Amino acid sequence: MRDKVLAETAILVLLASRVEQTGRIAGLIEQLVDVLEGCSTDNRTKELLLRCPHMAAPLGLTQIVLAQRGRGDAETQTILRNIFRDGLADTLERIPYRAMEVEWVESLLNLGFRPDFEAAFPSNVLMKEVHPISMSRSTGYGVTHGLMYATDFGSRPPPCCVDVSLARGRIDAAVAWVLVNDDLDLLIEFIIATTLLRQPWSPYVWLAWDLYNGVVEELGFLPSPSFDPAQFAALQGDEAAAYAFRHVYHTVYVAGLLSAILLAPEAAGVSGDWTAPRASMNGAAAACADAARRGRTFARVPVEGQDAEAMAGRTIDPATALTRVSDLLDNMLQEHRQWRKVLQAHSFEPALLAQVLGDAAIIHAARRYDLPKLIIAIETMLAMPLPPSPTLIEGALFLARQQLQDGCIGVQFLNPELRELAVAAQTTEVASSCLEACARRFAMA
Repeated sequence: MRDKVLAETAILVLLASRVEQTGRIAGLIEQLVDVLEGCSTDNRTKELLLRCPHMAAPLGLTQIVLAQRGRGDAETQTILRNIFRDGLADTLERIPYRAMEVEWVESLLNLGFRPDFEAAFPSNVLMKEVHPISMSRSTGYGVTHGLMYATDFGSRPPPCCVDVSLARGRIDAAVAWVLVNDDLDLLIEFIIATTLLRQPWSPYVWLAWDLYNGVVEELGFLPSPSFDPAQFAALQGDEAAAYAFRHVYHTVYVAGLLSAILLAPEAAGVSGDWTAPRASMNGAAAACADAARRGRTFARVPVEGQDAEAMAGRTIDPATALTRVSDLLDNMLQEHRQWRKVLQAHSFEPALLAQVLGDAAIIHAARRYDLPKLIIAIETMLAMPLPPSPTLIEGALFLARQQLQDGCIGVQFLNPELRELAVAAQTTEVASSCLEACARRFAMA
């Protein structure tokens, strides 16, 4: 924990130092540097670096940032230069964004070093077909950290290999995921990630921005997902202060990084004209049509369903859609209501708000494996007078992937005996109608 806090404090100092300095900001940075240097004077770091040189990036970052300011421990900094010179920092197999972290740290230590992110970034999770329906929280950090290191937190454009339009769609989906469950840590990181793409913010990101600011105004701090108000209330004195720091500091630090990035000239375009990102169909219409056909065969109902055709061509009032998806989220996330306050104060058109929250409803219904709510959310979004979002497409494909070998839909029917029940046919028929409507709607897009 100590090493983690020191490294993240060093990053905060690094980015804050890039902001145009006023007397007050410069003084605060110097105070933070004093604290950082005072916590980095023991021999423990040197011992670990000498014994385990592959730890040079996470352990050495503090001294590298201090060295840029003419501060720190000269002996530790020499050890670090020797480790990177001899290639010993790479003597560990790393996941892609951690490998990029090593190159980024070396570029801070040796200004003549040019990291090859064009080679490393294609392995990052952001370049893969990721979606929060099946994304772990740690994978979410892989999405954000890869862009942070590859762009040096905004001082460089994203690597040329990044399909910015597809990346925007994936990050918007991730924002919808955490917008409604109070995960401010990841939410702010996703705001950072989309800013590093150097593109105008989407309605998803503006809603996230308003949620973040609303929490600050209401609470005066930014709790992390691990912060337990009841546990905090039972503590006193130093124990209460230590608990608050441990469960608040990281979200506050991430907000500080976002502030520094937004104050850089490269972020000037975030309020420009937004256009919807390109959605990748990836054969979605054919996959949904095939699943619907097999499902109707299992349920012994006509293959061509007039209800699906009507559903694919139906539109509903955006305000009605917004109410419907908001009610779904209320039902699934009863302990999380902060997003409701943001909605009430926002001036976005109901159609855009409904799309953001509809995406959130699809994601959380799929993650909870609540197929009835997933179908309601999908059918609501199908009726919106907007192009299908990447999440609507992924939600339909998720539903299609729940089909078993004989055409029945739903893991609750894995036992062959349960597929003989009437509810199996009924469930599959409803899902098949939804999938057929998706196939027709996607074919028209």
